[in-house]
Amino acid sequence: MEEKRLPPKNKKATQKRAQADAPMIRRVEAFAPIIRAMRAEGLSLRAIAERLNEGEVATPRGGKWSASSVQRLAKRLGL
Repeated sequence: MEEKRLPPKNKKATQKRAQADAPMIRRVEAFAPIIRAMRAEGLSLRAIAERLNEGEVATPRGGKWSASSVQRLAKRLGL
């Protein structure tokens, strides 16, 4: 069973979480023009993942790309 993450009980905890997430958000946003351009070329999610992996571009967390990771990123970016 998946454990739900409870909201912080105070404002300071919320601010700390936002500060911790800021670098990840910047890395994710850096992919917007790349993903947008590849989608404009008509590439599928799988083709985008393959191209990123061939170019040795790591995911925001440092892993390999898959079609589903491209899809999740595009959704987060509103693409």
